Amino acid sequence: MRYIKHTWPFWNRTGGHRHFLYHTGDTGRIGAGLRSIAAYENMTFLQHWGIYKDRETGRKWKQAHRPGKDVVIPSVQSFMMSPYTTKSFGPSRFLMHGFDERFNDTEKRPMTFFFAGRICGERRPPTEDPWPYNCQDATGYSGGIRQRTYYEHHNRTGYTVTTHTPNYVRHLKASKFCLSPLGGACGDRQIVVTVAGCIPVVIGDDVHNYFEPEMDWRPFSVMLKESQIPEINTVIEAISLEQRKKMQTAMKCAAHHLMHGTSVGGILDESGRYDAFETTLEILRMRADYPGTPPEEYAKVDQSFKRFMACGADEIGQDPPPDPKPDFLCHHNRADHVKCTGSACFK
Repeated sequence: MRYIKHTWPFWNRTGGHRHFLYHTGDTGRIGAGLRSIAAYENMTFLQHWGIYKDRETGRKWKQAHRPGKDVVIPSVQSFMMSPYTTKSFGPSRFLMHGFDERFNDTEKRPMTFFFAGRICGERRPPTEDPWPYNCQDATGYSGGIRQRTYYEHHNRTGYTVTTHTPNYVRHLKASKFCLSPLGGACGDRQIVVTVAGCIPVVIGDDVHNYFEPEMDWRPFSVMLKESQIPEINTVIEAISLEQRKKMQTAMKCAAHHLMHGTSVGGILDESGRYDAFETTLEILRMRADYPGTPPEEYAKVDQSFKRFMACGADEIGQDPPPDPKPDFLCHHNRADHVKCTGSACFK
C-alpha cells in the first residue's frame, strides 16, 4: 500500500475509491485483519465470501461483504475442469456430456435430493444422534447446515446425504435437487451443481451467493432459511415438473456467469461472453454508471445489464439466443463416458 500511494497519484486522488482488489481467502475482506480493513475501507473487494451481517451463533462469522460496494465473485472451480488440465482430478471427473442435454433432462432424474461431502467439522462420519449431537462440531462448521440436513433427511427414500460416494457423477446426473451449503465459510457447491444441471438448494442465512444480489438466484434455485432445513423435502417435492423445467432453463444461463471460461477454457460450449470475468466487469460498470443504486435494482434501471444477466434474452428463464460470438473457447469434455439415464446411473 505504501508503494502504491507514493508511486502513483491515483490512490490519493480518490482515497482508494476507484480501486478494487481480488481477495480469495475463505473469509473475504475480514481475512485481511482489522488494521488492513481500515486502510482499505474505500476499496471495492472482489471476494468469495458474501456474509453481510455478523453471525451471533455457531462459528460467529463477522460481516465481510458490503452490498453495493463489494462483489461476491465465484471461485475458480473451472480451473479443475479446464480443457488445459493435463490430469483429470476433482470436479474435472464429472463434466457432463452435452451442455444442452444436461439442462433438458428433468424427467430423466429419478433421485430427488443429493449431497456428498464433509459433514462434521472434525471430519468424522456423523452419528445417528439427533442434531446438534450428531457431530462434535455440529454448529460451527457450515453453520450447522450440513449436520442438520444429514439428521433430517439422510434416511429418506430418494435422498442421498453422505460423506462420500464413488458415483458422484452419476448422482449429480440423476438428482433433481442438490444441497448447496456453506462450508468453513463460503461454499462451492452452488457452482458445481448448477453447471451439472442439478437445481441448487441454497441455505445460508445472511450470506449472499456468487454475484448476488446483482444476479437473481430465485429463478434457478431453491433458497431456504436455516430454520427450514426440516422442511426441505416438503418444499422441493411441491415443485412441479413444469417449474423444474423452467428452473433448468434459467440454470443454463447462470452456469455461464459462474464459470471463468475466458481464463481457463470452455466446458459449456461457450464463447465466454457471459462468463464470471465478464460478469464482474459488467457489475463494476453498473457501480460507476449508477452510483447509489441498490444492486438488486440494476436490472430495472439498465436494459443492457438486464439482457446481459439473461445471456442475451429478454428475461432470465428464457432460452438465450445463439451466442453472439462466432468463436468458441477451447473445449474438451473429459467425462463423455459418464452417460446414464434413470436407474442405469447406478448400475
